[in-house]
Amino acid sequence: MKASNFSRLSTLMTALLIVISLILIPAFAQAKNPGRYDKGTIFSFHFDEGNGKVAEDSSGNGNDAKLGGNKEPKWVDGPEPRFGTALGFKDSNFLEIPESDKLDTDDEVTYEAWVNLDGLNSNWSTLYNKNGQSGAKGFHWIYINKGNGNLSYQYATGAAYIAPFAEVNWEFGKWTHVAITQKIDGKKGGKIQWYIDGKLIKEHEHKDQALKVVGGRASIGTWNLNPAKDRYALDGKLDEVRLSPWVKTEQEIDESMRGLAVRPSDKLATTWGSVKREF
Repeated sequence: MKASNFSRLSTLMTALLIVISLILIPAFAQAKNPGRYDKGTIFSFHFDEGNGKVAEDSSGNGNDAKLGGNKEPKWVDGPEPRFGTALGFKDSNFLEIPESDKLDTDDEVTYEAWVNLDGLNSNWSTLYNKNGQSGAKGFHWIYINKGNGNLSYQYATGAAYIAPFAEVNWEFGKWTHVAITQKIDGKKGGKIQWYIDGKLIKEHEHKDQALKVVGGRASIGTWNLNPAKDRYALDGKLDEVRLSPWVKTEQEIDESMRGLAVRPSDKLATTWGSVKREF
């Protein structure tokens, strides 16, 4: 073999090893260490598994979710190729997150998700829920009303439960990014904010004491794991579902929505492009 050919082959093998490392090393690192938009979160679901009966939590808290219901959610394409796969919900299927103290929330919270509705066929299409509806115990319940499409966030005050909402014009079959923040200010009340596609659409300051949400399992796609599809079931797709223990700014929500973190696939394409140019 000529020296020049040997040198080219050696360069190609080195490049291939680099490409493989860019695929495998970040994958292993992501499994152990939270990524840029996972750090500090309560749970963070990318739904990039593409198959299986478990959705892995990338926050590092171990809040993995089990696929369940009459028929398990289906793995589908996400909002864009860079977001990988997503989960499709129909016929009262759901995700169940087991009870854990790492699932509890305190005075601040931000819920985020990419949502693609196929329809509003139940009274309260549930995006996220933790604990049952009660005025005396803290709970989260984020849902979309069938009649008017309002996006509601229901919580407990200690004596009653309240469901403030924001008006949203949903387009069925279109991906929409949703974010809701809650800032509790003790007995003085608090403030809730709604964001659609990264833009603030409503602020609601309330005088009611909002209880912290501790204990209990959580569910995504239906309320309290209830199989009544005409009442609570989500009919649509979800991706990049994330719960954070702080009030995110509009910039943080926009960056998270657009997934600005560099993914291994981006690095792979760039590196392989460079290799091809060399040959």
